[in-house]
Amino acid sequence: MIDLKEFRKRNKLTQINLAEYFDCDQGFISQLETGKSPIPETYIAKIKSDGIYSIDNDLYIEKLRYPRRQQYIHTKPAILNDEELCLNCEKKNWEIDRIKQELYEAKLRLARYEMREELLQELKAELKELTEKNAVLNYRIDNSLLDNKL
Repeated sequence: MIDLKEFRKRNKLTQINLAEYFDCDQGFISQLETGKSPIPETYIAKIKSDGIYSIDNDLYIEKLRYPRRQQYIHTKPAILNDEELCLNCEKKNWEIDRIKQELYEAKLRLARYEMREELLQELKAELKELTEKNAVLNYRIDNSLLDNKL
């Protein structure tokens, strides 16, 4: 992936200029630069095939997402030393652990929801039973009142 913001600045382009070049909205360019959306491969292919702008090797980055912040590690394509690989592995393991924690929390929420649904079904059944008993009692009371009047 390339650092689109740095690419834009080096080529003295505004987000609007770049949006016109790619035939998209300026807001989409902003999302690409902040990492909210991935850069479409067609955009990179267009840059390379048109030859109007150049992509230097130092524009390639590896992007790692973290909660509340983002970190970019500038690398040359496919050239990482052992220390960088270790660092990347540790950060990716941390990301995997965070995702596992989110999954666990989601499972807990689901279990709580299912327990509430089960309790709701029990309460509905109990309400139905009490309503039927009430109807029977009202019927008996009505019949006994009729018998007393006769």
